[in-house]
Amino acid sequence: ESSPNAMSSRVYPNPTHSPSQMQFFTKSKDRYTFRVFDLRGRIVRTITGVSAEKSQNRLTWDLLDSNGLPCPNGRYILQLVTGDKTYTHKLMISK
Repeated sequence: ESSPNAMSSRVYPNPTHSPSQMQFFTKSKDRYTFRVFDLRGRIVRTITGVSAEKSQNRLTWDLLDSNGLPCPNGRYILQLVTGDKTYTHKLMISK
């Protein structure tokens, strides 16, 4: 499931029990910040990096929190900020 501003990104598999991937397109090389939130709005995990120039990019989340512990079953909000774009998706973990 995605928000209206996430037309050039997707998350799969969803629901998932194994690492999940987010694909996104960038028009130029840029830094990105990927955050995972629980439904209470707490940040579960943050990943930063640099995207490829004018390319389809792929980011993998291993379903671990910031302490390296497996996230429990439930819904999570994934947010990717790169350049002037913000992509938001919901993800269901079901083990």
